[in-house]
Amino acid sequence: MIRAILDHGVIRPIEEIPSEWRDGQEVRVSLSDSGEHDLDPDELERVWQERRNSAGGITAEDHRLMQAALDEQRKIGKELMRREMETRP
Repeated sequence: MIRAILDHGVIRPIEEIPSEWRDGQEVRVSLSDSGEHDLDPDELERVWQERRNSAGGITAEDHRLMQAALDEQRKIGKELMRREMETRP
């Protein structure tokens, strides 16, 4: 079992995800025995600092590529919806 925290409604792992776990695989989540996370404030700060450092390495080109991919997915989604609406009676 790995540990995670709830962050604005999203469950975020704070430990490495096992390599045998696959995207889309169902996992079970429960509160720790105390009902609270058992990380000390220094550990939480370390985890968030790692995230900030990782995000700092994203370049303007990375942003551009991600935005282009999102735009393409929106375009595809709209086309699929349009086709679906055309086939309805």
